[in-house]
Amino acid sequence: MAQARKVGFVDRLVRERAFGFIKDGEGNEHFLHRANCNPNALFDDLQEHDHVTFTPTPSPKGSKAMSVERATDADSATLGGQLENMGNR
Repeated sequence: MAQARKVGFVDRLVRERAFGFIKDGEGNEHFLHRANCNPNALFDDLQEHDHVTFTPTPSPKGSKAMSVERATDADSATLGGQLENMGNR
């Protein structure tokens, strides 16, 4: 069963190894790999704290972020509210 898309922010990037981590509005961490960005070149433009949308997918090592795209302004507003409620802004 497919997971619902989530909104999150880029928490860490390791550019030389083409991966990073995204945190969602609930504080959960998701592995990000360059190959899972739409388009793949998006990874090169991402900065820490950028807002993105993605589909979380379970894996043996934890959740992976699939189909990662830049968040719209509306998505970013939703994420901002979630983070504010958590005190993680």
